[in-house]
Formats: sequence, structure tokens, C-alpha cells
Amino acid sequence: MDLRIGGAVARDTLLSFDLSSRAMADPTLQVDGTTTAYGHDACAGDAILGLGLTRSFMPANAFVAATLGTGGGSILFENSIFVSGVGPLLWTCPLPRGSGFLEGN
Repeated sequence: MDLRIGGAVARDTLLSFDLSSRAMADPTLQVDGTTTAYGHDACAGDAILGLGLTRSFMPANAFVAATLGTGGGSILFENSIFVSGVGPLLWTCPLPRGSGFLEGN
């Protein structure tokens, strides 16, 4: 998911508030030709929240965009949760029922 809200600050220049996230559910791992599927107990993802700048080049119909912000990642594996990052918690994996992570257990 990529969400950008902003507006033009000069001709061909946009300033925006950006939220981007990715999640990968049920990954598989392949090492030396052997594939291991982790099933429904695994998820990995990351997210970034920040300020974006976009510069368009007309009439070439091309643009360059960059975002500077804070982000983090999360991994859920066999009901164990690992979160890393700076700033706000940007959770990108669905929590299993009864995990206790948000229930205070």
C-alpha cells in the first residue's frame, strides 16, 4: 500500500505526507534447491511514514520521488512477534487470535 497526500509547492514540484507498507504472508524459503513452506504461522512486513518530495519533468511525462521518514519492520513466526524500527509502531502483519500481544497476556 502506498498513500500520499499533498499538493504543489512550485511548478512541477509536489510536497506530500507519505505512508507506505508491504506485507508478505506465508513465505517460502529456498536454500540449495530445498524449499520450505512456513504455512499460516509466518508473516513479514515493513512500513515507512514521512515527508515526500516529487519532481516531474514535462513534456517527458517522467518524475522522481523520494520520502524521508521513520519506519519499522515486523515478523510473526510461530506466534512469536519481532518488531524493529524507530518512531511509532508500524505493524504490518496480522496478529493471530489468542497471541496475547494486544490482549495484555
